[in-house]
Amino acid sequence: MTGDTGDRSTKAAPATGGIAYFGYGSLVNDATRHPESVAVRGTLKGWVREWRISGETPTGRVCGLTASPKPGSEIHGVLVFDSVAELPNLDIREGRYDRHALPAEAFHVHGHAEEGGDHREALSNAFVYRSKSEHYRWGDDAHPIRLSYVDCVLKGYLNHFGEEGPRHFIETTEGWHIPVLNDRRAPLYPRAITVSEEELALFDRLLRQAGVRYI
Repeated sequence: MTGDTGDRSTKAAPATGGIAYFGYGSLVNDATRHPESVAVRGTLKGWVREWRISGETPTGRVCGLTASPKPGSEIHGVLVFDSVAELPNLDIREGRYDRHALPAEAFHVHGHAEEGGDHREALSNAFVYRSKSEHYRWGDDAHPIRLSYVDCVLKGYLNHFGEEGPRHFIETTEGWHIPVLNDRRAPLYPRAITVSEEELALFDRLLRQAGVRYI
């Protein structure tokens, strides 16, 4: 069990002119977000990714990703800048999560900080989505991880970070003891995307190395 040191009651206030949030799962995949959003690659320090949000959803029982504070840990992802008008849609999409404020120094930009343009106001109100306490639990055989979701996430990391992206995601995400439901032929994830055979072969190899169990 990871250190659960964060204050779940901490709420992030939206910026008046724009928002900035850290994506560490499907939000890393540009195809799943608002088309006018801008994503900047980087590292979030002091947090860990976990397969630790599970329960009933409109598409069945499932285990998904969350992030939790963990001193000394760090994860790659993207800082996304978007219009404040998009915030209600995001909150609906992330309905099982709360927004938690992030200090600007927690995020380290890869490359040039100017990639995202002038978003200083939004950056001062940056946040991350974290599981609501009532959903914060490991998955199991009745609440598996969906492979169609994993494919979407790994494709996002591949696009932004190259082959090291999916590898780092798998190595720095806790909870691979939870089974993965192979739903590629009939994706259950509502934002499932197209992935090439070559990319799927890469993902399968990395998941096999991580000892993933399929059901």
